[in-house]
Amino acid sequence: MVEFGYSQLGPLLITHWGVSGPSVLKLSAKGARELFEKKYDTILKINFVPGMKKDEVRKKIEKEKELHPSKFVSKTPILGLPRRYWERILEIHFIDFSKKWSGLSSRDLHVITEELTDARFRISGKGEFKDEFVTCGGVSRKEVNFKTMESKIVPGIFFAGEVLDVDGVTGGFNFQNAWTTSYIAARGILNSI
Repeated sequence: MVEFGYSQLGPLLITHWGVSGPSVLKLSAKGARELFEKKYDTILKINFVPGMKKDEVRKKIEKEKELHPSKFVSKTPILGLPRRYWERILEIHFIDFSKKWSGLSSRDLHVITEELTDARFRISGKGEFKDEFVTCGGVSRKEVNFKTMESKIVPGIFFAGEVLDVDGVTGGFNFQNAWTTSYIAARGILNSI
């Protein structure tokens, strides 16, 4: 999410309704507050060939053109891309599936390079099926005694789990937070009676 200055490297899953996977979940956790403030409307930039610069990708595409001039571009995905995604790149940039590598124009080479290294996707709203995994916000940690989980503001009130402003990147972290803070809160409550 370029607008917020966040980036994340890792596995990416392309689904029928968008992107998901560990890297997307981590990125969502990093930018949860900003996404909320922007009403979940921003641009996601994806580099499908991390570790390679644009000029390296361009040279790789040019090399493919040189080595396989008579092969169909649509039948020879490059850089380990899944065939269906490769075909989608060609389709959205109006590169005919019957075009051979020798027929790729400079414009074609440019748009393929850009799509692989600097693809832009609009984020508009939350998940259609309300299956979000990231939570954030809650009772400020400054207002809680972590030895008992009791409120520093209102004595006798104890907090645990996701009601606290503790953001977990994955469900495992959130479970551990819930179990640990619940245990401490239960001990705090017992000791207060």
